[in-house]
Amino acid sequence: MTRAKLSKAQRKELSAKKRERRKNDIENARTEVQKWLGLGGLFSTLELVVLASEKLCIQVNGKIHQNQQIKYIARKIHQSEKPINNVKTKKDFYSSRLWKILRCQAFEKYGNRCACCGADSCDGVKFHVDHIKPRSTNPELELDINNLQVLCEDCNIGKLNQWDTDWRP
Repeated sequence: MTRAKLSKAQRKELSAKKRERRKNDIENARTEVQKWLGLGGLFSTLELVVLASEKLCIQVNGKIHQNQQIKYIARKIHQSEKPINNVKTKKDFYSSRLWKILRCQAFEKYGNRCACCGADSCDGVKFHVDHIKPRSTNPELELDINNLQVLCEDCNIGKLNQWDTDWRP
């Protein structure tokens, strides 16, 4: 049937189905990219685009809508056999853009206060973003914001990677 032969109600129904299909495509792409990145929790589409593009070594184009970019990234993931991990060493991980973005998100989420002793920025302490379950024993959680807490330098160094105590409120 051509568009001209469709009634107004039929055109409306087709349009609604098309919107629903597009919405499902985007949601599926978001879920796939988040799973591929090994991330838990809630992330915006833009955050997923930035994190995945960093891991895939592709450039984010600000002129292209994030929904189109997330679908493109999901196609790129399908084309690759296994997840791409550019981070090799501890130094590489902590200087990576992925970690720096997640670190900022942890400070936004948990604030500038030590979850263990309660020290804050007025006390002049240096803060660390700590992995509750250490990277050495749980590498799959290294980029999961739900595995992070803010600790002062003394508490973090005292904790080492031997304990997985969660001091968050």
